[in-house]
Amino acid sequence: MGIDFIPSLRRYDPDQVQWSLRAGETQSANSQPPHGAPIGMTLVFRDCREIARHIWPRAGGRQVRRRTSPGAKCGMNVAARPVLRPFRERFVILWGHSVRKSLLSVFVLAATLSTAGVACAQSDSGKPSIGSKLQAYIGCINRLSERAHQSEERYRSWAAASGPTGKERIIYGTYTIYDTSDCAKKVEAANATEPHDAALEAAGTAYVQAVTTLEPLLKQADDYYDQSNYKDDKMAKGKALHPQLMAAWAAFDKADADLRGRVQALNDQVQAELLAAIEKEEGKNAHYYALDLMIKAKALLRAELVNEPDKPDLAKINPALDAYDGAVQALDQYASAHPGPFDSVLVNSAKSYLVSAKNLMRRIRDKTPYSTGDKMMLSQQGAGWMVEGSPPRVNHDYNQLVDSFNMRH
Repeated sequence: MGIDFIPSLRRYDPDQVQWSLRAGETQSANSQPPHGAPIGMTLVFRDCREIARHIWPRAGGRQVRRRTSPGAKCGMNVAARPVLRPFRERFVILWGHSVRKSLLSVFVLAATLSTAGVACAQSDSGKPSIGSKLQAYIGCINRLSERAHQSEERYRSWAAASGPTGKERIIYGTYTIYDTSDCAKKVEAANATEPHDAALEAAGTAYVQAVTTLEPLLKQADDYYDQSNYKDDKMAKGKALHPQLMAAWAAFDKADADLRGRVQALNDQVQAELLAAIEKEEGKNAHYYALDLMIKAKALLRAELVNEPDKPDLAKINPALDAYDGAVQALDQYASAHPGPFDSVLVNSAKSYLVSAKNLMRRIRDKTPYSTGDKMMLSQQGAGWMVEGSPPRVNHDYNQLVDSFNMRH
Protein backbone atom coordinates (compact mmCIF):
# COMPACT_ATOMS: atom_id res chain seq x y z
CA MET A 1 0.00 0.00 0.00
CA GLY A 2 1.43 3.41 -0.87
CA ILE A 3 0.92 6.70 0.87
CA ASP A 4 2.05 10.16 -0.05
CA PHE A 5 2.58 13.33 1.89
CA ILE A 6 2.50 16.51 -0.05
CA PRO A 7 4.64 19.49 0.71
CA SER A 8 4.08 22.49 -1.45
CA LEU A 9 6.35 24.35 -3.78
CA ARG A 10 5.88 28.07 -3.54
CA ARG A 11 6.42 29.56 -6.97
CA TYR A 12 6.96 33.24 -7.61
CA ASP A 13 6.89 35.28 -10.77
CA PRO A 14 10.44 36.63 -11.06
CA ASP A 15 9.06 40.07 -11.86
CA GLN A 16 6.47 39.99 -9.09
CA VAL A 17 7.95 43.10 -7.44
CA GLN A 18 8.55 45.97 -9.83
CA TRP A 19 11.43 48.25 -8.97
CA SER A 20 11.25 51.67 -10.60
CA LEU A 21 13.54 54.68 -10.88
CA ARG A 22 12.02 58.12 -10.50
CA ALA A 23 14.23 60.24 -12.74
CA GLY A 24 15.85 63.22 -11.05
CA GLU A 25 14.62 62.19 -7.61
CA THR A 26 16.36 59.01 -6.63
CA GLN A 27 19.64 57.26 -6.35
CA SER A 28 19.91 53.72 -7.63
CA ALA A 29 22.48 50.98 -7.89
CA ASN A 30 22.87 48.52 -10.72
CA SER A 31 24.47 45.36 -9.49
CA GLN A 32 24.21 41.63 -9.00
CA PRO A 33 22.43 41.50 -5.64
CA PRO A 34 22.65 38.36 -3.51
CA HIS A 35 20.31 35.39 -3.80
CA GLY A 36 20.33 35.18 -7.56
CA ALA A 37 18.63 38.39 -8.64
CA PRO A 38 19.30 39.19 -12.31
CA ILE A 39 22.40 41.15 -13.22
CA GLY A 40 21.53 44.72 -14.07
CA MET A 41 18.41 44.77 -11.91
CA THR A 42 17.66 48.35 -10.83
CA LEU A 43 16.97 48.72 -7.13
CA VAL A 44 15.58 51.96 -5.78
CA PHE A 45 15.75 52.34 -2.03
CA ARG A 46 13.61 54.35 0.37
CA ASP A 47 16.52 54.97 2.70
CA CYS A 48 20.10 55.69 1.62
CA ARG A 49 21.31 53.39 4.35
CA GLU A 50 19.50 50.54 2.64
CA ILE A 51 22.08 50.69 -0.15
CA ALA A 52 24.90 49.99 2.27
CA ARG A 53 23.02 46.98 3.63
CA HIS A 54 21.85 45.46 0.36
CA ILE A 55 24.34 46.45 -2.34
CA TRP A 56 27.86 45.16 -2.03
CA PRO A 57 30.99 47.01 -3.33
CA ARG A 58 31.54 44.16 -5.73
CA ALA A 59 28.61 41.88 -6.43
CA GLY A 60 28.71 38.70 -8.44
CA GLY A 61 32.22 39.54 -9.65
CA ARG A 62 30.99 42.76 -11.27
CA GLN A 63 31.82 46.25 -10.11
CA VAL A 64 28.73 47.97 -8.76
CA ARG A 65 27.75 51.01 -10.80
CA ARG A 66 26.06 53.81 -8.86
CA ARG A 67 24.53 56.86 -10.38
CA THR A 68 23.21 59.82 -8.47
CA SER A 69 21.23 62.77 -9.70
CA PRO A 70 22.32 66.21 -8.41
CA GLY A 71 20.72 66.77 -5.03
CA ALA A 72 19.08 63.37 -5.24
CA LYS A 73 17.62 61.54 -2.31
CA CYS A 74 17.25 57.80 -1.95
CA GLY A 75 13.89 56.22 -2.51
CA MET A 76 12.30 52.86 -3.15
CA ASN A 77 9.01 52.36 -4.91
CA VAL A 78 7.50 48.93 -4.69
CA ALA A 79 4.98 49.26 -7.47
CA ALA A 80 3.17 46.02 -6.79
CA ARG A 81 2.87 43.59 -3.95
CA PRO A 82 4.24 40.11 -4.58
CA VAL A 83 2.01 38.10 -6.91
CA LEU A 84 2.15 34.57 -5.59
CA ARG A 85 1.32 31.53 -7.64
CA PRO A 86 -0.57 28.70 -5.96
CA PHE A 87 1.40 26.15 -4.00
CA ARG A 88 1.81 22.73 -5.49
CA GLU A 89 2.11 19.75 -3.24
CA ARG A 90 5.02 17.38 -3.68
CA PHE A 91 4.62 13.70 -2.98
CA VAL A 92 6.51 11.72 -0.38
CA ILE A 93 5.72 8.04 -0.64
CA LEU A 94 5.29 5.71 2.30
CA TRP A 95 5.36 2.00 1.62
CA GLY A 96 4.38 -0.89 3.85
CA HIS A 97 3.02 -4.38 4.14
CA SER A 98 -0.60 -5.05 4.97
CA VAL A 99 -1.83 -4.71 8.55
CA ARG A 100 -2.03 -8.47 9.13
CA LYS A 101 1.57 -8.84 8.00
CA SER A 102 3.22 -6.35 10.34
CA LEU A 103 1.79 -3.28 8.67
CA LEU A 104 4.42 -0.69 8.03
CA SER A 105 7.22 -2.88 9.34
CA VAL A 106 9.12 -1.61 6.32
CA PHE A 107 9.16 2.10 5.56
CA VAL A 108 10.95 3.34 2.48
CA LEU A 109 10.44 6.97 1.63
CA ALA A 110 12.10 9.10 -1.00
CA ALA A 111 13.23 12.58 -0.06
CA THR A 112 13.59 13.36 -3.74
CA LEU A 113 10.01 12.20 -4.11
CA SER A 114 10.75 9.36 -6.50
CA THR A 115 9.06 6.03 -5.95
CA ALA A 116 11.11 3.49 -4.05
CA GLY A 117 10.71 0.48 -1.84
CA VAL A 118 8.68 -2.68 -1.80
CA ALA A 119 4.98 -2.22 -2.40
CA CYS A 120 2.25 -4.52 -1.28
CA ALA A 121 0.37 -5.30 -4.48
CA GLN A 122 -2.79 -6.39 -2.69
CA SER A 123 -4.97 -5.12 0.09
CA ASP A 124 -6.00 -7.21 3.08
CA SER A 125 -9.00 -8.51 1.13
CA GLY A 126 -6.69 -9.94 -1.52
CA LYS A 127 -7.82 -7.41 -4.11
CA PRO A 128 -5.36 -5.04 -5.83
CA SER A 129 -4.76 -1.89 -3.82
CA ILE A 130 -5.47 1.59 -5.13
CA GLY A 131 -2.41 2.64 -3.15
CA SER A 132 -0.21 0.45 -5.30
CA LYS A 133 -1.84 1.67 -8.50
CA LEU A 134 -1.20 5.28 -7.56
CA GLN A 135 2.57 4.84 -7.48
CA ALA A 136 2.94 5.14 -11.25
CA TYR A 137 1.18 8.52 -11.32
CA ILE A 138 3.01 9.70 -8.22
CA GLY A 139 6.31 8.71 -9.79
CA CYS A 140 5.63 10.93 -12.79
CA ILE A 141 4.71 13.91 -10.66
CA ASN A 142 7.67 13.44 -8.37
CA ARG A 143 10.21 13.19 -11.16
CA LEU A 144 8.89 15.57 -13.78
CA SER A 145 6.52 18.22 -12.43
CA GLU A 146 8.80 20.40 -10.37
CA ARG A 147 11.37 20.69 -13.13
CA ALA A 148 8.69 21.45 -15.71
CA HIS A 149 7.37 24.30 -13.60
CA GLN A 150 10.90 25.57 -13.00
CA SER A 151 11.52 25.63 -16.73
CA GLU A 152 8.53 27.94 -17.16
CA GLU A 153 9.67 30.17 -14.29
CA ARG A 154 13.14 30.40 -15.78
CA TYR A 155 11.80 31.42 -19.17
CA ARG A 156 9.32 33.94 -17.80
CA SER A 157 12.04 35.53 -15.67
CA TRP A 158 13.51 37.21 -18.74
CA ALA A 159 11.09 36.82 -21.66
CA ALA A 160 8.04 39.05 -21.93
CA ALA A 161 4.59 37.53 -22.22
CA SER A 162 4.55 38.61 -25.86
CA GLY A 163 7.78 36.72 -26.52
CA PRO A 164 11.52 37.38 -26.72
CA THR A 165 12.84 40.18 -28.90
CA GLY A 166 16.59 39.67 -28.78
CA LYS A 167 16.99 43.05 -27.12
CA GLU A 168 16.70 41.75 -23.55
CA ARG A 169 19.50 42.75 -21.22
CA ILE A 170 19.81 39.19 -19.95
CA ILE A 171 18.70 36.04 -21.78
CA TYR A 172 18.61 33.03 -19.50
CA GLY A 173 16.94 30.50 -21.78
CA THR A 174 15.07 27.72 -19.99
CA TYR A 175 15.57 24.31 -18.39
CA THR A 176 15.07 20.82 -19.76
CA ILE A 177 13.22 18.04 -17.96
CA TYR A 178 14.08 14.42 -17.38
CA ASP A 179 13.29 11.70 -19.90
CA THR A 180 9.55 11.08 -20.01
CA SER A 181 9.48 7.62 -21.57
CA ASP A 182 9.54 5.76 -18.25
CA CYS A 183 6.60 7.81 -17.00
CA ALA A 184 4.62 7.06 -20.15
CA LYS A 185 5.23 3.31 -19.86
CA LYS A 186 4.28 3.12 -16.19
CA VAL A 187 1.12 5.16 -16.61
CA GLU A 188 0.04 2.98 -19.52
CA ALA A 189 0.56 -0.12 -17.38
CA ALA A 190 -1.20 1.41 -14.38
CA ASN A 191 -4.20 2.41 -16.49
CA ALA A 192 -4.63 -1.23 -17.41
CA THR A 193 -4.55 -2.52 -13.81
CA GLU A 194 -7.29 -2.84 -11.25
CA PRO A 195 -8.92 -1.25 -9.40
CA HIS A 196 -9.95 1.02 -12.25
CA ASP A 197 -10.63 4.68 -11.61
CA ALA A 198 -11.78 6.51 -14.72
CA ALA A 199 -10.90 9.99 -13.45
CA LEU A 200 -7.43 8.95 -12.34
CA GLU A 201 -6.66 7.11 -15.58
CA ALA A 202 -7.90 9.98 -17.76
CA ALA A 203 -5.83 12.46 -15.77
CA GLY A 204 -2.78 10.22 -16.06
CA THR A 205 -3.16 9.93 -19.82
CA ALA A 206 -3.54 13.71 -20.19
CA TYR A 207 -0.47 14.26 -18.03
CA VAL A 208 1.65 11.95 -20.16
CA GLN A 209 0.48 13.63 -23.34
CA ALA A 210 1.29 17.08 -21.96
CA VAL A 211 4.71 16.23 -20.54
CA THR A 212 5.85 14.28 -23.59
CA THR A 213 4.87 17.26 -25.76
CA LEU A 214 6.80 19.63 -23.51
CA GLU A 215 10.02 17.59 -23.37
CA PRO A 216 11.27 18.02 -26.98
CA LEU A 217 10.28 21.70 -27.06
CA LEU A 218 12.36 22.37 -23.95
CA LYS A 219 15.28 20.50 -25.49
CA GLN A 220 15.07 22.67 -28.62
CA ALA A 221 14.84 25.86 -26.61
CA ASP A 222 17.65 24.88 -24.27
CA ASP A 223 20.01 24.13 -27.14
CA TYR A 224 19.06 27.33 -28.92
CA TYR A 225 19.63 29.61 -25.96
CA ASP A 226 22.57 27.72 -24.48
CA GLN A 227 24.44 28.04 -27.77
CA SER A 228 23.42 31.69 -28.12
CA ASN A 229 22.02 31.00 -31.59
CA TYR A 230 19.70 33.97 -31.19
CA LYS A 231 22.74 36.10 -31.93
CA ASP A 232 22.91 34.58 -35.42
CA ASP A 233 19.24 34.62 -36.49
CA LYS A 234 18.09 37.77 -34.67
CA MET A 235 15.92 35.68 -32.32
CA ALA A 236 13.89 34.23 -35.22
CA LYS A 237 13.71 30.73 -33.79
CA GLY A 238 13.13 32.07 -30.29
CA LYS A 239 10.11 33.99 -31.55
CA ALA A 240 8.82 30.91 -33.36
CA LEU A 241 9.26 28.69 -30.29
CA HIS A 242 7.55 31.12 -27.93
CA PRO A 243 3.88 30.35 -28.72
CA GLN A 244 4.64 26.63 -28.79
CA LEU A 245 6.28 26.78 -25.37
CA MET A 246 3.50 28.84 -23.85
CA ALA A 247 0.84 26.47 -25.15
CA ALA A 248 2.77 23.43 -23.93
CA TRP A 249 3.24 24.92 -20.47
CA ALA A 250 -0.43 25.86 -20.24
CA ALA A 251 -1.47 22.33 -21.15
CA PHE A 252 1.00 20.84 -18.70
CA ASP A 253 -0.08 23.14 -15.86
CA LYS A 254 -3.68 21.99 -16.28
CA ALA A 255 -2.80 18.32 -16.64
CA ASP A 256 -0.53 18.46 -13.61
CA ALA A 257 -3.20 20.14 -11.48
CA ASP A 258 -5.86 17.63 -12.56
CA LEU A 259 -3.68 14.60 -11.84
CA ARG A 260 -2.55 15.95 -8.49
CA GLY A 261 -6.11 16.62 -7.45
CA ARG A 262 -7.22 13.05 -8.09
CA VAL A 263 -4.12 11.48 -6.55
CA GLN A 264 -4.46 13.66 -3.46
CA ALA A 265 -8.08 12.72 -2.94
CA LEU A 266 -7.37 9.01 -3.20
CA ASN A 267 -4.29 9.16 -1.01
CA ASP A 268 -6.01 11.15 1.70
CA GLN A 269 -8.46 8.29 1.96
CA VAL A 270 -5.68 5.70 1.99
CA GLN A 271 -3.81 7.52 4.74
CA ALA A 272 -6.84 7.84 6.98
CA GLU A 273 -7.66 4.16 6.61
CA LEU A 274 -4.08 3.13 7.23
CA LEU A 275 -3.75 5.24 10.37
CA ALA A 276 -6.87 3.63 11.80
CA ALA A 277 -5.54 0.19 10.86
CA ILE A 278 -2.22 0.80 12.61
CA GLU A 279 -3.94 1.90 15.79
CA LYS A 280 -6.23 -1.12 15.73
CA GLU A 281 -3.58 -3.74 15.00
CA GLU A 282 -0.46 -2.29 16.61
CA GLY A 283 -1.58 0.48 18.92
CA LYS A 284 -0.14 3.97 19.05
CA ASN A 285 3.45 3.11 18.26
CA ALA A 286 6.24 4.91 16.40
CA HIS A 287 4.59 4.31 13.04
CA TYR A 288 1.30 5.68 14.29
CA TYR A 289 2.74 8.91 15.66
CA ALA A 290 4.86 9.47 12.55
CA LEU A 291 1.93 9.01 10.18
CA ASP A 292 -0.42 11.04 12.38
CA LEU A 293 2.10 13.89 12.49
CA MET A 294 2.57 13.96 8.73
CA ILE A 295 -1.16 13.82 7.99
CA LYS A 296 -1.78 16.78 10.28
CA ALA A 297 1.24 18.64 8.95
CA LYS A 298 -0.18 18.28 5.46
CA ALA A 299 -3.60 19.51 6.62
CA LEU A 300 -1.98 22.57 8.17
CA LEU A 301 -0.03 23.28 5.00
CA ARG A 302 -3.19 23.16 2.97
CA ALA A 303 -5.03 25.43 5.40
CA GLU A 304 -2.31 28.09 5.35
CA LEU A 305 -0.93 27.89 1.85
CA VAL A 306 -2.49 25.53 -0.62
CA ASN A 307 -6.25 25.78 -0.76
CA GLU A 308 -6.68 29.56 -0.92
CA PRO A 309 -3.23 31.16 -0.62
CA ASP A 310 -4.51 34.63 -1.46
CA LYS A 311 -7.44 34.40 0.97
CA PRO A 312 -6.10 33.04 4.27
CA ASP A 313 -8.91 31.98 6.57
CA LEU A 314 -8.09 31.92 10.28
CA ALA A 315 -11.24 29.88 10.91
CA LYS A 316 -9.58 27.06 8.98
CA ILE A 317 -5.97 27.75 9.95
CA ASN A 318 -6.38 27.75 13.72
CA PRO A 319 -8.03 24.30 14.07
CA ALA A 320 -5.42 22.80 11.77
CA LEU A 321 -2.66 24.51 13.74
CA ASP A 322 -4.05 23.26 17.05
CA ALA A 323 -4.29 19.70 15.69
CA TYR A 324 -0.70 19.77 14.44
CA ASP A 325 0.51 21.29 17.72
CA GLY A 326 -1.08 18.35 19.54
CA ALA A 327 0.59 15.89 17.16
CA VAL A 328 3.99 17.50 17.79
CA GLN A 329 3.52 17.23 21.54
CA ALA A 330 2.47 13.59 21.22
CA LEU A 331 5.49 12.83 19.04
CA ASP A 332 7.82 14.61 21.46
CA GLN A 333 6.46 12.69 24.43
CA TYR A 334 6.68 9.35 22.62
CA ALA A 335 10.22 10.06 21.42
CA SER A 336 11.30 10.94 24.97
CA ALA A 337 9.82 7.74 26.35
CA HIS A 338 11.00 5.50 23.50
CA PRO A 339 14.43 6.56 22.29
CA GLY A 340 15.38 4.82 19.08
CA PRO A 341 12.51 5.10 16.57
CA PHE A 342 12.96 8.86 16.46
CA ASP A 343 15.82 11.17 17.23
CA SER A 344 16.07 14.87 17.91
CA VAL A 345 16.34 15.72 14.20
CA LEU A 346 12.77 14.69 13.44
CA VAL A 347 11.37 16.25 16.59
CA ASN A 348 13.26 19.48 15.98
CA SER A 349 12.07 19.63 12.38
CA ALA A 350 8.49 19.13 13.52
CA LYS A 351 8.86 21.96 16.03
CA SER A 352 10.51 24.27 13.48
CA TYR A 353 7.58 23.81 11.12
CA LEU A 354 5.21 24.51 14.00
CA VAL A 355 7.00 27.77 14.84
CA SER A 356 6.92 28.91 11.21
CA ALA A 357 3.25 28.06 10.86
CA LYS A 358 2.44 29.97 14.04
CA ASN A 359 4.44 32.98 12.86
CA LEU A 360 2.52 33.08 9.59
CA MET A 361 -0.79 32.74 11.43
CA ARG A 362 0.17 35.67 13.68
CA ARG A 363 1.15 37.80 10.69
CA ILE A 364 -2.25 37.10 9.14
CA ARG A 365 -4.13 37.61 12.40
CA ASP A 366 -2.34 40.81 13.38
CA LYS A 367 -2.13 42.12 9.80
CA THR A 368 1.63 42.63 10.16
CA PRO A 369 3.07 44.07 6.95
CA TYR A 370 6.35 42.97 5.43
CA SER A 371 9.26 45.34 5.89
CA THR A 372 11.18 46.80 2.97
CA GLY A 373 13.92 44.23 3.47
CA ASP A 374 11.35 41.44 3.64
CA LYS A 375 9.85 42.54 0.35
CA MET A 376 13.25 42.48 -1.26
CA MET A 377 13.86 38.94 -0.07
CA LEU A 378 10.41 37.81 -1.18
CA SER A 379 11.04 39.26 -4.62
CA GLN A 380 14.13 37.15 -5.17
CA GLN A 381 13.58 33.58 -6.22
CA GLY A 382 14.83 31.16 -3.59
CA ALA A 383 15.35 33.79 -0.88
CA GLY A 384 11.84 34.19 0.52
CA TRP A 385 12.26 31.33 2.99
CA MET A 386 14.54 33.56 5.06
CA VAL A 387 11.62 35.85 5.92
CA GLU A 388 10.05 34.83 9.22
CA GLY A 389 6.29 34.47 9.15
CA SER A 390 6.12 34.17 5.38
CA PRO A 391 4.60 31.50 3.12
CA PRO A 392 8.01 30.52 1.67
CA ARG A 393 9.34 29.95 5.20
CA VAL A 394 6.42 27.69 6.05
CA ASN A 395 6.95 25.79 2.82
CA HIS A 396 10.69 25.46 3.47
CA ASP A 397 10.26 24.15 7.00
CA TYR A 398 7.58 21.71 5.92
CA ASN A 399 9.93 20.28 3.30
CA GLN A 400 12.65 20.05 5.95
CA LEU A 401 10.22 18.08 8.10
CA VAL A 402 9.55 15.71 5.22
CA ASP A 403 13.28 15.22 4.65
CA SER A 404 13.84 14.49 8.35
CA PHE A 405 10.96 12.03 8.34
CA ASN A 406 12.29 10.30 5.27
CA MET A 407 15.75 9.89 6.73
CA ARG A 408 14.39 8.04 9.72
CA HIS A 409 12.65 5.31 7.73
